[in-house]
Amino acid sequence: MATTILTFLISSILQQALSDSFAPKIVGGKTAGNEFLYQVHITDGVSLYCSGSILSEYWILTHAGCIAKNETFYVVAGTVSANSRDGNYHEIAESFKHDSDNIALIKLKTSIELSNFVQAVNLPDVDEDGNLNCVFSSWGKQDFLQYINVTTLSNAECQERLPYDLISDTLICTNNEEGCGACFGDFGGPLVTRGRIQIGLLKTIHGCTLGDPDIFIRIYKYVKW
Repeated sequence: MATTILTFLISSILQQALSDSFAPKIVGGKTAGNEFLYQVHITDGVSLYCSGSILSEYWILTHAGCIAKNETFYVVAGTVSANSRDGNYHEIAESFKHDSDNIALIKLKTSIELSNFVQAVNLPDVDEDGNLNCVFSSWGKQDFLQYINVTTLSNAECQERLPYDLISDTLICTNNEEGCGACFGDFGGPLVTRGRIQIGLLKTIHGCTLGDPDIFIRIYKYVKW
């Protein structure tokens, strides 16, 4: 009987660990209020696909993998809920993927009305390195926007911790504690520092609770795109 109970407990722990490791959401984060005024989500009207950020009334920044052809997608601004209809829906007019990295721009058919509740991010005018306090936000597959506070790593530190990845100067990494970090549903989410300056866009993860750095596209390198 004791052996059966022990086996059950071990199995339950392993299942929970696997579930956390592949959870389609920020792990170890908190539910956001209305502080992420620049955040949008991309949807087909039924399911949430990705996050993005507002650059201006007509332009959205996101991950290139979030852009699907031959489908009608919408950008939703002004809400922290992925499932409610209280946000403002804007149909996508066209999109542009960068030739050499997983970054994309979306142009909207109708303009976003910027206000005290919906605002654009600022783009960096200097390149940042390690030990910078930031916040990463995304929905993943959650109903409500999630966020996590993180610190950046220098590229040398990130390369040392991820020896099988090439951490080029177009990337920036965050230092995650075990049990915290981005996950598979978070692509397109912005990495933002003081002054509402977006310095990163989620590109790659290595598990969701392992404590490995998350890899972001370094926005500074694409400001003149």
